[in-house]
Amino acid sequence: MEVKTKKKAWEDQTPKLTPKPIQHSYRHAGLVLVLKPSIATVTTALVHYANNILMTTGPGIIVALSMNIVDEIKVILTKQLMKSSVESQRKVLQKMLRYVELRPFRYALWRTIILDARLPLSITATIVSYVIVIMQLKNFSIHLE
Repeated sequence: MEVKTKKKAWEDQTPKLTPKPIQHSYRHAGLVLVLKPSIATVTTALVHYANNILMTTGPGIIVALSMNIVDEIKVILTKQLMKSSVESQRKVLQKMLRYVELRPFRYALWRTIILDARLPLSITATIVSYVIVIMQLKNFSIHLE
């Protein structure tokens, strides 16, 4: 024989609270994404971000390293020119040094974007500028409503 206990009215109406894992939800264009961060997703995201950073800043860093090598070549040519006592060798060294100085090592995309060590900083400055503009426009549209 079962014994039924009479529940109070307020006990039936209270929602059951169960602990849930930490979730992050994102809203974009009416779509709600609920993400449960795990080690695999965080690691994948970090690898993806590192890849993007290297792909955008890598060429500038490589060109800057090449420019350093060209500067070392200039120093070597200057030292050899100072040490040399043979006139024909001095003329060749002077010609090589003049060539390197008149045609500095530079690399540009479409003759507009110069690749050098300042490229990562200029990319970051551009992104920050656009984010500020977008935030201001978003804030402006909220105040219009």
